[in-house]
Amino acid sequence: PGRCVRARAPPGQWRRVGPPAVVACVAPPIRRPAAPSPAASEPGWGQRRAGFRRWPICSAGVWCGSRSSAGSPSALATDGANCRGSGRAPARPAEPETSRWNTHDRAATAAPASCPDFVDAENVDFYGGELDVFYLSYDEPNKEEHWADIKNKVPYGDRSNSVIEPFLTEQWFADAKKLSIKAKKIVKNKKTNFFPENWSKTYFQWMNNIEPWCISRQLWWGHQIPAWYGPDEKIFVAENEDDAKQQAKKHYGKDVELNRDPDVLDTWFSSGLWPFATLGWPDDNKYVDKFYPTSVLVTGFDIIFFWVARMIMFGTEFLNKEPFKDIYVHALVRDEKGQKMSKSKGNVIDPLDLIEKYSADALRFTLLSMASPGTDVKLSEDRVKGYRNFLNKLWNANNFLITNECDFKDIDKVPSLNVNINKWIYSELVETKNKIEKNLEDYRFDEAAKNAYQFAWHSYCDWYLELSKTILFSEDEKAKAEVKKVSSFVFKQILILLHPFIPFVTEEIWLKNKFDNDGSDYLMLKNWLSGEINKDSSTEQVENIINIISEIRSFKNELNVSPGSFIDVSISNINKNQKDFINTNEIILKKLGRINSILDKDLDKPAATMVVSGDLFKIYFDKDVDLKLIKENLTNKQSRLEQEMNKISQRLENKSFVDRAPKEIVEQEKNNYNNLKNDIEKISVTIKGI
Repeated sequence: PGRCVRARAPPGQWRRVGPPAVVACVAPPIRRPAAPSPAASEPGWGQRRAGFRRWPICSAGVWCGSRSSAGSPSALATDGANCRGSGRAPARPAEPETSRWNTHDRAATAAPASCPDFVDAENVDFYGGELDVFYLSYDEPNKEEHWADIKNKVPYGDRSNSVIEPFLTEQWFADAKKLSIKAKKIVKNKKTNFFPENWSKTYFQWMNNIEPWCISRQLWWGHQIPAWYGPDEKIFVAENEDDAKQQAKKHYGKDVELNRDPDVLDTWFSSGLWPFATLGWPDDNKYVDKFYPTSVLVTGFDIIFFWVARMIMFGTEFLNKEPFKDIYVHALVRDEKGQKMSKSKGNVIDPLDLIEKYSADALRFTLLSMASPGTDVKLSEDRVKGYRNFLNKLWNANNFLITNECDFKDIDKVPSLNVNINKWIYSELVETKNKIEKNLEDYRFDEAAKNAYQFAWHSYCDWYLELSKTILFSEDEKAKAEVKKVSSFVFKQILILLHPFIPFVTEEIWLKNKFDNDGSDYLMLKNWLSGEINKDSSTEQVENIINIISEIRSFKNELNVSPGSFIDVSISNINKNQKDFINTNEIILKKLGRINSILDKDLDKPAATMVVSGDLFKIYFDKDVDLKLIKENLTNKQSRLEQEMNKISQRLENKSFVDRAPKEIVEQEKNNYNNLKNDIEKISVTIKGI
């Protein structure tokens, strides 16, 4: 800003002067008297001193001077005497090669404003059409000027097919470097923190290389520039017009008419005032004192420098405080292959379509569960469908409680806990609540969603409700009453925990169960559970039951045996404590593990050996299960996995691959190698047991 372009050509070398139709005087950032042209005595910048030439440029970008038909340069004006005032770049003349410059040799109708200083013309390129440009060099020893013609490109509008020319205007600038000093300290001193933290690098990269900020815009709406001009264009900057008039009266010694600058502030300048201007600043600071600084800003990475940095700069400048404590930068949503969504690619996923098919809650929970810090969300319809099933699971769990006449009254306080599964589920509830709170405080929404999902689906629905059936269908009325009370209490707490994640279905269930007490007890206002984790031998017993049943199910899956098939289990080779535990909980283990008989002695028939916490269980399958064929299939599978693992090992041992491949690819290969290694070890143990 505020500069003209010049070219300094060392003796004997060519130097580009620049495309004259583009290079022009640029107005200074504020209205002020034009600085004088460089003196003729200035070394290298006189009329014809030291082989350098000043090229006065018209404000519309048309160069001064001419060229004769013979190709030699004519006299060059130093102050725009020969500038054209047409305001348009000249079209390429349709004249012979030797006389094409003559069309520009005419007197100017308006001389351009003088420029305050100069910069060298370097790297000026245009695209679109072609324009003849020339190089100038001056050979000092021989006192000769050298010329060369080149072709440069000029931009054309894709709609109008007209030459695009710069429209140079006077603009207002803010000293952004001065504003950035406090803003940088705020983030360096951790008064404002980025989540994920790596986005602070983007912030500092821009702040450390900040340039003067053009804050004026030529629009009809916005905050008008607070500047007024006197009769002689003297500028008066004030908070309001009365102050400006007082300044003008003091300057001129009388009342004068002032004209306000019609420009308005840049959109991001006005937006930078958002954290406190919306609270009544500067007229009424009641809410500013109460709510400023705010807690957290949620934003996208692409406007960290446009908006976030400006808000911090203005907050520290006008209120001397950071506008917010934390900045959470959310991920970009891409398609399932990680590509940016584009209509031309046809991979756009319309959220409204997903909401229509699977509900808003399913989409919300999908995005939350995939919002890992530093990574983009690879959204697929199958993931949304999967979390729709999670909502169905909650709905069915509520129906199960209603069907079994569970008590929804007086469950605000923790019920008495005597049955082991009740003690276990309560301790799991408190532990899950603590994990969710911690992850939300750390802005790990993905982990918080996973914690809630794991507890609601697996701990409560898959295990607790299944284990409770053995009591609900028993004759123990006292235990049944406790289970009904505890199951209702825990489910109500699940609704409270999940409400921030999936507000619609949780609210629907809340109202269906009349937990609102006729509109006096809103779900969104409910506090989370407060309690302590108390794990004892009872909870350990439940965890042991879950471990044994899980191992049986996993073992069947490894052998490719139907999960619904029944088995016989020999416990002759396990330790006495474990044997007593299994005999005590025989009913539950038989029901959930699909076990026909628990045997104290081995049978004289083929068996597979399963290891659970160091104890050896012998598993006997039905007659239709061919263990020899299973062993053969597992051996073949092991061989295939070993071959695949060896290929990955060769790639990772290749230094060229490790050095040149993207880091995420290398990490993925390492993960694949470790996963294959674990799978092979599991298969080996299984084969040995058959």
